[in-house]
Amino acid sequence: MKLRHGRWMVLSVVALAGCSRSGPVVYPTWSAPVPAFQPREGVGGFDSVCLAGAAVEAKLEPSQLAKVNFSDRDKAATVQRLRAETDRLIQAVSENPRFEFRATPPLVRPQYAAGWRLIGECIVWRTEAAVAAKNPAEAVAMFRAATKFGRLMVQGDVSSAHLGLHVIDGARAAIAPQLSSLGASNLNSLATLVEDEFGDGAQLEAALRNEQLQVRSVLQFFQDNYAAQKWDTLSANFGTVGRDAARILKDIPADSSKRLDIFNKLSERIDLEIEWQRARATLPTAKRSGYPKLSGGEFGRLWISTFGMAGRGLITAYDKTLARTRLLGLTAKLQALKSQGQALPRDLSSLAKVLRSDPVSGQEFVYRTNGVEFDCYSMGADARDDLGRVNEDGLTPDLRLER
Repeated sequence: MKLRHGRWMVLSVVALAGCSRSGPVVYPTWSAPVPAFQPREGVGGFDSVCLAGAAVEAKLEPSQLAKVNFSDRDKAATVQRLRAETDRLIQAVSENPRFEFRATPPLVRPQYAAGWRLIGECIVWRTEAAVAAKNPAEAVAMFRAATKFGRLMVQGDVSSAHLGLHVIDGARAAIAPQLSSLGASNLNSLATLVEDEFGDGAQLEAALRNEQLQVRSVLQFFQDNYAAQKWDTLSANFGTVGRDAARILKDIPADSSKRLDIFNKLSERIDLEIEWQRARATLPTAKRSGYPKLSGGEFGRLWISTFGMAGRGLITAYDKTLARTRLLGLTAKLQALKSQGQALPRDLSSLAKVLRSDPVSGQEFVYRTNGVEFDCYSMGADARDDLGRVNEDGLTPDLRLER
């Protein structure tokens, strides 16, 4: 009896193992569905930021929301039409809210992004208008709004962070050439704003972490469509990488372990790529090494380069925004001293560390003065002083504030 019972147990285990191999593949979950953020009236903060964006999207036609080229007349009309929504957002960001990120599935329009983009443009245009009207207090107030809004957007994913940098850059480019006309009080306010808002170095941790969640939602989408064998969905919506995915995945046998291996390896490489980015984001540009070469097969490298590398460009863009905005604060502080009839310092040691620290070279900004005039700039990514020489964009080989 014991022998027969033992043989029965062995046969049962073998049979179950055989069934397991031929059964349906159980895929891991890379990105669980998360309910969209639902803003509430009367709460303020991020809720009001979202409601302002939603109001713009409800007010304008899709073609207007997608518009990117604006004449001066278009700008003035858009500023006037969206003034209430812009003012609501400006009030909300003054409360220093926290970005409530939710990953957006592929092929779904991100919440409020179109409305936020146009409100951001309105803030920049209002900064330009205040400068043109010789209204320095309003110009500084609009730059403050641009800074607050931009810093909030940098807490989202890579896409929203780029929007935030665009708004900060636009407002700074409007006000920088007119610093000498702002007056000492406004100049000191501007310098203090930069100290307060841009003194914490690279703050891309949230954006890169959220981008990781966003890329995982893309991985989940590919896996779901693969499991359902919806090859046309991948091919039609994701270009070369979608067509390659359909071609490669379609040929894998149903009982092959490669089904899981492909998605497991993509997940590992997403995590590794984001870790590389996070490590580099904490260093000055000049002290970063290059990224390791992507390993693995052709499809895996294409997939990661398509969906996982957006953070690399964000890190570079953030460096330039941070450096130029600190230069704005430094220049404002020095110009304020001149406006008040005070002597220019021989060096920058007496000024706030934030204003003299260059996130690109990893050193202090270059500063020269003859006691009457002054010059300051970044040595750029090579950390070599080219005596302030820059290209037309003012970004290389040294880096300067807009003029």
